[in-house]
Amino acid sequence: MDMGPCPKVHSLQLRREYQEAKAKGIDNYDRELEDAMTGSLLSVIGKLLELSSILKMRMQRPLLLYQSLKLLRS
Repeated sequence: MDMGPCPKVHSLQLRREYQEAKAKGIDNYDRELEDAMTGSLLSVIGKLLELSSILKMRMQRPLLLYQSLKLLRS
């Protein structure tokens, strides 16, 4: 995932060290960032699915109550 050049100013020494480590496969900062972002995204998706199921249950309760009352009135 290429996000383009970083707009921040870094020292040339740090940039060189980063590029050397990346070329040697010592540190893979890009992969670490991607893993962190994936973990966060999966967490959000899990919370959304949980909330969705809660909403579905809450929507069904009034419907069941309405149907029960309708049957009692018949």
